[in-house]
Parts: sequence; structure tokens; C-alpha cells
Amino acid sequence: MINNSRYKLFLYKTKRKLVLPKNSICLFMGSDYSLYLDVKKKAHSSVVFYDYSKLLQHFANYLKRPYIDFIGSLSIKNNSMAWWV
Repeated sequence: MINNSRYKLFLYKTKRKLVLPKNSICLFMGSDYSLYLDVKKKAHSSVVFYDYSKLLQHFANYLKRPYIDFIGSLSIKNNSMAWWV
């Protein structure tokens, strides 16, 4: 937990019981969607949940072609099987 006068950051690595303080903001970054739904259902009504998945997917799609083009240009520039290995 990171704690200062304005913010508290809780990082949970395990699937233990998650208790979110009232008036907190939650960015759930896990892969267990059923756990997310359970946490959201049990949280106090003042807890705000942000879903960043659509934004993340947008940026992944936006950056995919430039990344592939960049890797392709490195392949042409280095023109060596050793570069790929």
C-alpha cells in the first residue's frame, strides 16, 4: 500500500478477500473477470469503478501497424538471421 495525505494505493496480487474503502476509485487490472464482478457487487456504492479495457484495446489497434512496420524495417536493415534469433 502506498499512502500519503491524498491517495492510498492498494495492490492485490492474490485472490484474497478484497475490501475497498468508501469513496475510493478502482481500476481492476486482473484477468479474472468473475472476481472483478464479485468485487464490484460487494463494494460500497461510493466506490467508483473505471473500465479501461476499451481504451486499452483502441491503443493496441492504433499502435499495431506502426509496430509491425518498425519491426519490418529493422528486419530489412539488419538482413540477418542472427538478428531474429
